[in-house]
Amino acid sequence: MRANEYDADAYAVDLGYGYELAEWIDSNVIGVPSDPFLKALFSAHPNRHERIAKIQAMSVSYSSYT
Repeated sequence: MRANEYDADAYAVDLGYGYELAEWIDSNVIGVPSDPFLKALFSAHPNRHERIAKIQAMSVSYSSYT
């Protein structure tokens, strides 16, 4: 679920790993797969840009252009 992903991300930020998490998401999380089964599984998860935006909103200074 999306809410669980965001809660887990917030927990990582609280532990001080916000930048590292955003960096990992940016470089390792892929887009939505084309396979219908996998696409259905991924539909419950936020995309990487949404997750990184939420992490940045928690005062984490991250930019993929640095």
